[in-house]
Amino acid sequence: MCRMLEVSRAGYYKWRKRRPSKRDRDDSVLETRITVLFALHKRRYGIRRIHAELARADVRISRKRVRRLMRKPGLKSMHPRPHRRTTVQAAEPSTLVDLVGRQFSPAAPDMVWYGDITYVKTWNGWAYIASVIDGYSRKVVG
Repeated sequence: MCRMLEVSRAGYYKWRKRRPSKRDRDDSVLETRITVLFALHKRRYGIRRIHAELARADVRISRKRVRRLMRKPGLKSMHPRPHRRTTVQAAEPSTLVDLVGRQFSPAAPDMVWYGDITYVKTWNGWAYIASVIDGYSRKVVG
């Protein structure tokens, strides 16, 4: 192997016995500290906030190094999604007649149809999908 890589055997064994460098030791300590901060803030802090927390603690480190040290153990921040209110309750109770009579299991096809609206967020905004479902077979009819 040493001959193929054009490395002396003595150099290879010296490299194997070598202790970790000061930068490697510092990286190990920083990685542990970043992992603790990341867990402390419920996996919501990204590179910028972790960098700011370390700066507040008088740790001088670049954002690129924080990025590298977060990438190594696979730390990725998660942001909670904002709550979207899609159903607005009416101010007064509905005066519509209940034609189904609360019987949601019809005896034959095409006796009862249900409607449903689904909201899907896309890159271009919200898409609205409206469907009509047969109550007997539970298949989409429109």
